[in-house]
Amino acid sequence: VIAMFISELLLKSLREESSNKIKFDFLVNEIKSLDAAENEFQNFHLEFMMKLCIFLGFAPGKVEDFRNAGIAINSEKEKILKSVLATRKMPKNGYERSNYLDIMIKFYQYHIDNFNTFKSINILKEVIHN
Repeated sequence: VIAMFISELLLKSLREESSNKIKFDFLVNEIKSLDAAENEFQNFHLEFMMKLCIFLGFAPGKVEDFRNAGIAINSEKEKILKSVLATRKMPKNGYERSNYLDIMIKFYQYHIDNFNTFKSINILKEVIHN
C-alpha cells in the first residue's frame, strides 16, 4: 500500500527535467529502505513526503508556511505540525498521521500544478492509519 502511494506521489510531483543524480540516488535509497523495512514502516510515506519536498524546493520550516499555502490549521493540527517540524519525527497514532497526511497533500497541491487526488489514499488510511 505504501509503495502504491509513493508511486502515485512521484508520478504527480516529478516533472521531466535534466538528469539529477542526487535526486535519483535519494529515490533509489528511499525505495530500498522501504523494501528492507520489516517493521516500523507506518510513517515511511510521511517521512518520504517531507524529504521529497526538500528536493522539490518547497520544504516547510514553520507552521506559517502551511497557512501561507491556504491550509486551515486549527490548534490540534498546529500541535502536530510544530512537533514534526521541531523534531522531524512523525506522529505516533493513526489519527495524527491521517491529519498530517491530509495537510501534506494540501501543501503539495499548493506547490505543484495539477496535483490532484490519490487513488490509493483511502486504502492507505484504512491499513496504516487505523
